[in-house]
Amino acid sequence: MPNASAKEKIIRVSTFGIGTTGHALVTGMAYAIKEKAGMKMIPIPRETETGRFLSVRTRLAELTFTTALSVSAPLAGITEFSNEGWGPQKMYRIWMGPNRAGWVASGKSGIKSLFDVKGKRVPLWPGSSGRVATDAMLAYAKLTWKDIKKVECASFGGQIRAAKTGKTDLWWLGLYASYTIELAGKPGGASVVSIPPTDKEALDRMQNIAPFLSSWHYEGLPGEVKEAWSTSYPYVFYSYPWLPDDTAYTLTKGFWEGYDLYKKKHPELKYFTRDYAISLKYLPKGYPAYHPGSVKYFKEIGVWTPEHEKWQQLCLKLADEREKAWAAAKKAAKKKKIKMNTKAWSEFWENYEAKYLAERGLPTAPAMSKLK
Repeated sequence: MPNASAKEKIIRVSTFGIGTTGHALVTGMAYAIKEKAGMKMIPIPRETETGRFLSVRTRLAELTFTTALSVSAPLAGITEFSNEGWGPQKMYRIWMGPNRAGWVASGKSGIKSLFDVKGKRVPLWPGSSGRVATDAMLAYAKLTWKDIKKVECASFGGQIRAAKTGKTDLWWLGLYASYTIELAGKPGGASVVSIPPTDKEALDRMQNIAPFLSSWHYEGLPGEVKEAWSTSYPYVFYSYPWLPDDTAYTLTKGFWEGYDLYKKKHPELKYFTRDYAISLKYLPKGYPAYHPGSVKYFKEIGVWTPEHEKWQQLCLKLADEREKAWAAAKKAAKKKKIKMNTKAWSEFWENYEAKYLAERGLPTAPAMSKLK
């Protein structure tokens, strides 16, 4: 299948399934991209994180629209991305806005804050969104995996199904998503778990694991708790390096100029502002750099600063160093007779990667959690 270029009209975007917020947001923004960039953007639903990234890696899609949380595993080459044939994935970002999501608890669970989670049933699903979100929550509350009852789910969608059938007490959800509203309306209800920004030590522990998480104040929430502080983190259009610069440039220009067209297409899209897209506050160190084509556009319109360039170079260096660490770890594992695609390899690689980056004075996030 040929590569996309700015002259080709179709931009395929692997994202979450039909009915999810992610799928709806891509559909909403497609209107602006058609009007401002002359491209037809088509969402391609994929149930799993592996499927979303594999679609772009194999050029069945030009972009994936997913979260900074979901990109943690492929970025660092952890969880199923530590298997042979994967490893750390080098990616670029094109555009982003906030994913207003956090922990939601069953009304019957007695959970009012994350410090109440001990002994509760907590879902875990493959990929980084389940792993890193739970690691960060446990770090916040000074707990470990041994302090909770882990409920294995097949996917993010499986987590929602477990919630609906009463198999879990706590869920990581979009706070205004239809399934959250549905859960809040069930007998016993459900409410957002408060994560106040005033507890700085707890927030620091959480952000040490997941540096992309930031505090966000919410109003009009579904459930008993109508107003609360919780978390948010970037929802991002990612590409692999094979995406041509002119395509990335045209897409970025389309998003920038198309905000007034897409902001009314979905309630969440009004938050996908130009300021958010380039705010260093929401650009965690060590996560994918902006695509060179996007950077070219930002420079042309005068919004790319020396601080942005410093952040960009750090992210590019980290991507290169992770690839070097992966190659070195495979050689070291072979000498130790540690086979790939095994639990022993995954643990060896995570420790090796974290040590490799730390020795070079580089951020190790996505943090290699020792909470399991």
